[in-house]
Amino acid sequence: MTDILITDIAGKIVKLGELDEGGHLSVVQAHEHELHDGKHFFCGDLDSTVDIATPKFWLLQAPNPLRVHLFLEIEVSGPVIFDLIEEGTVSANGNTIPIYNSNRNSGNTSGAIFTSDPSSPSGGTAILTEYLGTTGKKEGVGALTGNPLILKSGANYFIKITAEGDGTLVCLHLAWTEVDHPT
Repeated sequence: MTDILITDIAGKIVKLGELDEGGHLSVVQAHEHELHDGKHFFCGDLDSTVDIATPKFWLLQAPNPLRVHLFLEIEVSGPVIFDLIEEGTVSANGNTIPIYNSNRNSGNTSGAIFTSDPSSPSGGTAILTEYLGTTGKKEGVGALTGNPLILKSGANYFIKITAEGDGTLVCLHLAWTEVDHPT
């Protein structure tokens, strides 16, 4: 077998892999690599009582200095307005929602924090607003485009759901990788 070596931008030799007996090089996609390295995480939450009078909030605190590449999928039982708000503030984080490593053999833990019902959410910039719940499909960040949203390191993100009917069921599924490269 023959090793293939290349250099990174700093001139450091990087070992890519080995050729098999047939001269083939196995290539692993970055997402798959992060998963096997224990840098891919997931969590979710369900609220069956989101009402017209009171929007539902969740808080995702991105770790610092790591970058979060986020996929967010939302299922709802009726029409809602979904806002993703960046750089908001709270007086208290709310109820902690467990975060799990997608590689169940890894002991790595996420640097992110995910909570429901943070106290006194305010401010921030709505970076994404969508009207959901009319197509019968799963919707949200990455669900339609297949591309993740790269979050600011150390920033707070609110997920805000404003229901158009009382007793709306909202189910969130979040999945992300935490990486230490600058982009």
